[in-house]
Amino acid sequence: MSYREHFRASHSRIRELALAAYETADSNVRSSLDTLAVTMAVVLEATRAAMTSDLKPETIAALVGNAVGWLKPLIARAGAIINGDEEVTDAPSPQAVVDQLMKRYSTWLTSEPIRSAPFLR
Repeated sequence: MSYREHFRASHSRIRELALAAYETADSNVRSSLDTLAVTMAVVLEATRAAMTSDLKPETIAALVGNAVGWLKPLIARAGAIINGDEEVTDAPSPQAVVDQLMKRYSTWLTSEPIRSAPFLR
């Protein structure tokens, strides 16, 4: 779901204002916001899909913790862009953002305490 799609489906009282600001924003800003929105949606959808399988509560908690860890910097970056606190010159592709997140958290997946956790055996 893109940034525009999110606000079109929203019942927020600032919906029209957000859409108007988006439409008049620089194309790099719009592209960055769309990339962030799509990436956040992918993280949420993947987490939700993983939680529908037959997993132990501890595993679900770990999945949710990972999702929160991935979403917080994305939300912070979107807020910074919206508030003009971050200059956007060239928006990365959604795949590049996901690759960066996976690289960032790959150490979590391979760390000894995690690999030896009973719920991952």
